[in-house]
Amino acid sequence: MKSPYYIFSPPYRESSAGIKVMYKLCEEIILLGHKAYISNYPNISNELSLNSNFIAPTLTKKIISYYNLKKISPIIIYPETFQKSDKLNGLKINYLLNYRNLNIQKDEFLISYSREIFKNLNKSSKKKNLAILPLLISDKNFFKYKKNINRKGVVYYSGKYEENFNLKVPIYFKNFTKITRDKISSQTKNEIKKIFYNHEVFLCFEDTALALEAMMCGCSVIFIKNKIMKRTILENELSKIRFKYLSLKQIKPFLKKKKLVYINKNLIHSNLSKIENDNKKELKKLIDKTQFLVKRVKNQKFYNLPKVNYFLSSYLIFLINSLIYFGPINFLKILFKRLRFFRFKF
Repeated sequence: MKSPYYIFSPPYRESSAGIKVMYKLCEEIILLGHKAYISNYPNISNELSLNSNFIAPTLTKKIISYYNLKKISPIIIYPETFQKSDKLNGLKINYLLNYRNLNIQKDEFLISYSREIFKNLNKSSKKKNLAILPLLISDKNFFKYKKNINRKGVVYYSGKYEENFNLKVPIYFKNFTKITRDKISSQTKNEIKKIFYNHEVFLCFEDTALALEAMMCGCSVIFIKNKIMKRTILENELSKIRFKYLSLKQIKPFLKKKKLVYINKNLIHSNLSKIENDNKKELKKLIDKTQFLVKRVKNQKFYNLPKVNYFLSSYLIFLINSLIYFGPINFLKILFKRLRFFRFKF
């Protein structure tokens, strides 16, 4: 019997690209004929947090007990926001979804979300890297290209830039349409699609699935270089689709000139198809490698879902960086807003 995949993720949120990637991975593994399960940390009773558009069955004690009795070691995949625990037995694989503050230990196996992340790894980590797997999360059947010669106006997204880092957008941005997430007043998925169909350009302050969704709808994309994002993680994968990097100072004069990079439908489809095919090949390789490697893991007891223990190491690194970048006043504001965002280990 083949080993199952236990995929650990924070509770599901429609607005989180990283969480969607973990759910998408679970679904893709299942579609290839293997067993895969999602376990949410921290465990919460809110059923809405477990709902998703993906095939992602929940990991339970019964499932764990079943594989324990069969003496089959699991393959455990978790994002870098989780710290590896010796209490969790099986083949452990760290899925690197961000190139900043990577939480890597010398002896662990890795999956890179993009070529950009892979390039930033040291030699020993590259040898442990099992796959480069940018599982694209956007629904290509929902966000379809639409030609619209009457596109007008600018739309922007500045979620973490404003809310988490307490940075402000220029005053003239009040004339633009703003997309928000995780609020009662936030736009629905359908409303976001209509916005991208009707607007000429999308200004984006951070790595988000919205940028790709805008491209797929035919809306020109400009990434605004700032303290929290100098380049997008999927820069290599999406480079042929074409987008721009500009600073805030460059935005106003650029928009006046109206020299936008228009999205080509065929270019989008050909590139996304190529990435999708590459993903399938990489995922098949990953499964073959992990099923081989897990045989080396000694069968160990794995009876209960591990408890969450909060830790401060990665969080303190974030706070120190914030103090250096944003100064003491903004640092205190950030600290106040970020107290609830502890990283945790399992």
